[in-house]
Amino acid sequence: MNEEKVNSICGIRLKECLKEKNMTQKELANLTLYTSQYISNIITGKKPMSVKSAYQFAEILGVRAEYLLNKSNHKTIAEKNNTLLNFCIECAGGFFSVLAFNGIFISQEIITYKDGNIHYNKPDDKLFMFLIMNNSLPSITENSTILKIEYDIRFDLKTYRVDHTRIKELISFIQEFLEVKRNVLYKDCIEKGLFEEIK
Repeated sequence: MNEEKVNSICGIRLKECLKEKNMTQKELANLTLYTSQYISNIITGKKPMSVKSAYQFAEILGVRAEYLLNKSNHKTIAEKNNTLLNFCIECAGGFFSVLAFNGIFISQEIITYKDGNIHYNKPDDKLFMFLIMNNSLPSITENSTILKIEYDIRFDLKTYRVDHTRIKELISFIQEFLEVKRNVLYKDCIEKGLFEEIK
């Protein structure tokens, strides 16, 4: 995507976020170190938005800087997390396969019950998705409930244990890791002339 098109998209996004916040360009300028003219030039696509200004604008407007910079289509962190959760639900059956393809293996699920029993199981992708969506533990029976669930994860020839309360954080990290990998692959393909963007 050429710089002119990126500038235009950044401007459209900034204008949209200002409108949603019921804020003028002048009000945004007063809250930052930037002039109304600078903000106007971004909105009209005449000037690129700097990373520094994007982070300041994002904080004031309650959106992600990556969205303003056209690096992501997720406007807010909540929107990003919802997309991630929907992705996980849709891919529940193949989720562990996607991780394995990228060198990340969830090798074991360790369930500790309140009665002291500990069970070591093959990971259950549906329970994994439940934890991501609800961030709480399901009851097994009235008398015996789960105290905690942990996962052993192998990555780069090392094994790490992850508590159920950090599953969302782990998935977010994996998503960003895969996004970086995808972007590097895309850039390499463009540079090598393997394909070109259609206007």
